[in-house]
Amino acid sequence: MRSRLLTSLKVSLVLAVLAAVAFGIVWSDYRSFLSQVVDAKAEHIVVLSEGMSAADVVDALVDQGLVDSPSYLKLYLWRSQKGRQFQTGVFRIEAGKTVEEMIDILTSRGDERAVRLRVTPGMNLYELAEAVDGARLADRDVFLARATDRQFAAELGVPGATLEGYLSPGDYSVLRGLSVDELIALMHRKFRETWVPMAKTNPEALAQLKTTYGFADHELITLASVVQKEVVEPKEAPVVARVILNRLSQNMKLQSDPTCVYPPLTPGEKPSPGRCRDAASAYSTYVIAGLPPGPIGAPGEAALRAVLSPYDGPRASELLYFVAKNDGSWRHYFSTTYGEHEKAVDIFLRKTKKGRPGSTPQPR
Repeated sequence: MRSRLLTSLKVSLVLAVLAAVAFGIVWSDYRSFLSQVVDAKAEHIVVLSEGMSAADVVDALVDQGLVDSPSYLKLYLWRSQKGRQFQTGVFRIEAGKTVEEMIDILTSRGDERAVRLRVTPGMNLYELAEAVDGARLADRDVFLARATDRQFAAELGVPGATLEGYLSPGDYSVLRGLSVDELIALMHRKFRETWVPMAKTNPEALAQLKTTYGFADHELITLASVVQKEVVEPKEAPVVARVILNRLSQNMKLQSDPTCVYPPLTPGEKPSPGRCRDAASAYSTYVIAGLPPGPIGAPGEAALRAVLSPYDGPRASELLYFVAKNDGSWRHYFSTTYGEHEKAVDIFLRKTKKGRPGSTPQPR
């Protein structure tokens, strides 16, 4: 009995020593993490938006490459109670700051030189350049030159010739003095934070779109940008996406008015018969077959989701046309035949007829 008891005590003692050693190693590693330098050479700009949780902040810091151990950072935020103290705003993390010092900065007041920049869904690079110039964040032409620079787009991993469609809509707090490249990278990072997780959680939809239409990410973003430009009511985005896919399946030209005026000749240009039928246009889907060569604006989250999950309700595969109702609802009437569509145009646009255009069930 005594021998067994001694053996048990020895085993317990060894396990306790091993646990203490392991804890000591982890604790030392944890302390080293807090004191490690975020970046010895370059400063970084961190933007914390309203409503971000501590977990959201950790994810953002990992995405920016400022933290390499999210578990240690979460432990620190829990132990220090600083996970509840993050502030909204723009923060400059100077070169040489440690992880602990960075968190101190992010839990203090944001830089008061920050300017609010609103990028609305559907806004194109030309409109965005005007907004940036109007906020006195950068010269319009300088911003546009960088946003349409193929090499710069490639450096950011964008497959298109420009950054059109790859800068996310949203409200930004932008620090005055931020370079044009930093501003563009900030908006592109927000786009990736929206699109990449969305695409990863819909692998079957991606595979089907690639198999059926030969779509890669660039074509999907292009499709989403057209959907975005066509809708006002976000609930209609999946239906418009379905109409476009149906027309592509039947080798029909998309005949989407918003594509006629890209790139715009003048700010806020409206579609016209002349522009839509311009044989020299590379974007007008009245002239070209299939999708435009690239996005025509910044798709919002609803439009991006719509291309991955288009409408599949009653007679979904038959929907080929839509026209704005012009009744204050910001919605469209969807048709399965050209005859029904023409009657809908007479009723809703020309106002030459009354009644219901046809029997096609209208998506809700």
